[in-house]
Amino acid sequence: MALPADLAQSWQCFNGVLDGRGDTASIYPGGCYPASTHGAIKNLASSARTIALASGQDPNEDQILADVANDLAGETTEDVWAHPPSWIVISEDPDRLFIDCRRGPRQGCVMKMFHEGGQLGPLWPSIAAMLAETAEILESIDVAARPSIVTYSGGQWHIPTSWWQPST
Repeated sequence: MALPADLAQSWQCFNGVLDGRGDTASIYPGGCYPASTHGAIKNLASSARTIALASGQDPNEDQILADVANDLAGETTEDVWAHPPSWIVISEDPDRLFIDCRRGPRQGCVMKMFHEGGQLGPLWPSIAAMLAETAEILESIDVAARPSIVTYSGGQWHIPTSWWQPST
């Protein structure tokens, strides 16, 4: 599977954050922490192990996972935990943003998977669109007002108070 060009380019410019990052690194909309390539690969390996261990134990689960993997990019499931290899995680949070690399016209869109199951999206048509909206939001914030919430296309983004603390 080839990475979408804009994802590869973003990781070449900015390769996520490390654990112990603190509130100031929640730079993706919604307060998400950017995943590094290491984090994304680790997540894919963990999901592959989980799927391999569960494979063959429940034919219904196997069919659900196969259906999700074969759906078109941007398609969602309701309350189903699934993580096919074609979903590349780009945030390190319980509810994670991911790039949907399944086939179809929305290939490369950004979606959200929920820790308890199910997905939301597409939130953006690409990571480039997500990063462009992020830049627009950050540039439009009135720093003097120190907002605690800003609105983005996916809902509300709670801004950590640490953003307004002087750096030491």
